[in-house]
Amino acid sequence: MNNGSTFSVYTPKSVAYIAMGYIVFWAGIRTQFVDTTAYIRSFNYADTGIDKAIAVFWGEGKDKGWEFLMISFKTLISDNYHWWLTLVAAATGIPIARTLRRYSVNFTYSMYLFITSTTFIWMFNGIRQFLAAAIMFGLCNFLFLKKRNLYILAVLLCSMIHGTVVVMLPMYFIVHETPFKKRMLLFILAIMVSTFFISPLLEGMETMLKDTSYASNLEQFVEDDGVNPIRVLFMSIPVVLAFIKRKKIEALHNDFLNVCVNMSTISVGIYVIGIFTSGIMIGRLPIYFSLYNFLLIPYLIRVLYNNKSKLLYWIIGLIYLAFYYMMARGYYYNSNLTGFLM
Repeated sequence: MNNGSTFSVYTPKSVAYIAMGYIVFWAGIRTQFVDTTAYIRSFNYADTGIDKAIAVFWGEGKDKGWEFLMISFKTLISDNYHWWLTLVAAATGIPIARTLRRYSVNFTYSMYLFITSTTFIWMFNGIRQFLAAAIMFGLCNFLFLKKRNLYILAVLLCSMIHGTVVVMLPMYFIVHETPFKKRMLLFILAIMVSTFFISPLLEGMETMLKDTSYASNLEQFVEDDGVNPIRVLFMSIPVVLAFIKRKKIEALHNDFLNVCVNMSTISVGIYVIGIFTSGIMIGRLPIYFSLYNFLLIPYLIRVLYNNKSKLLYWIIGLIYLAFYYMMARGYYYNSNLTGFLM
């Protein structure tokens, strides 16, 4: 298969894993960062015992795989939550680093985009969903090589960590299409049309669920202001770059490139829905697809914009840095090692 690695600059494994290991370290030693206290509380109150882990796994409820792993870890390895947070961060970071090293034409630039896009913050907050996303990204070879059965099995297993990953199942049958052709344009149109039906849908949900245990979640969904339009514009950068070169992309017949462009397009489409609905619920789904931007952007710049590559590297790099400055403000971090940091 013709893929990004054909044009990549060799990156030693040690460099890739040290770069990601730096983030894993800070994720592991944290005591406060957004929802970190909730993760710590959940771990501290978790049961111990293999019998309890097995009972959770075979019992009822959602995200049973996560509970099974947490109880097993606490029973067999350590009851120190720092080690648990470190394991989760490592299990998230390693598949991402491995995939970027294998498929990115510029690993260093991909890591820069991973950080300045604020995607690395998912390793500190939203860790269950991001673990599922990272594992699927690490198994992207199933997608590139069209190993459908293995891909579906991987999605189903990851759904035991976070159920939202099932959104990737129908996308398998779309992303291999040539970008910006009929099927993908119909998908985008369907997304745009769906935004007009969100309000009556929410009103119906509110009527049905107002007296149930889901009432508080629905209230949060309705009151959420939605995804910040600035984020949507920012996430559209790779799609715009690809659209400009759509004829060249079609001529290449490159499965790797087609998948990455379509994944990026899907993420923007879902973000558009999030503008009109919920940044908390809908706005978190694109993470399963936007990870492919870190493969796509360096590829587009180097292969399709080769005569302007240096200029584009700098322009996009500065845009991402400005985005990081806007979005990262207001976060706080606390650990026993550093104390409170803003």
